[in-house]
Amino acid sequence: MLKPSLVRSGARSEERGASGGNLDPRSSQRAPRSHVVQLARELRAAAIEKRQALDGAREYAWRLYCLYNNRSEGCHSFWRCMPRVLARLAETGRDYTAVRCYDLIATAVAEEFPEWSNQSDALWAWLAEPYERLPATEQFLREAEEILER
Repeated sequence: MLKPSLVRSGARSEERGASGGNLDPRSSQRAPRSHVVQLARELRAAAIEKRQALDGAREYAWRLYCLYNNRSEGCHSFWRCMPRVLARLAETGRDYTAVRCYDLIATAVAEEFPEWSNQSDALWAWLAEPYERLPATEQFLREAEEILER
C-alpha cells in the first residue's frame, strides 16, 4: 500500500519499480481488463444469438402445445416449462405421443424451423431436454481471459 506522503510527493514510481509498471511478472502477459470485458460481451452476444433460433423453436412448440391442449394464452410466456411437462409424462410411463396433437405440433415446428423437417423423434427428444440458462458473466470473462492469454 502506498503511503499518503509518497503519493503527494510524486515518489509513487519508486514504489512501483523503475519502469513505473506493475511488479507482477504475469502482468505483461495479461490483456488489459477493457479488452477482456469487451471480448466477454462479444462471446455472450454470440451465445445469445446462437440460442435465439433454438429458443424460438421451443417457444413456438410450447405455444402450439398450449393451443392444442386448451391452455390459456397466459401460459405462453412459460415456454421453458416444456421439459417439465414431458418429464411428468415420462414419470407415468408415457412418451411424447401422449401429448394431444403431437404430430401436428411437430409438423408445424418443422414448417417454421426447417432444420426440424422429418425429425419428429429428435424434436421431441430435444424438447424434453432441460432448458439450460446462459452461463454467468464470470464464465464469459474467464473464457475471454483464456482466449486472450493464448
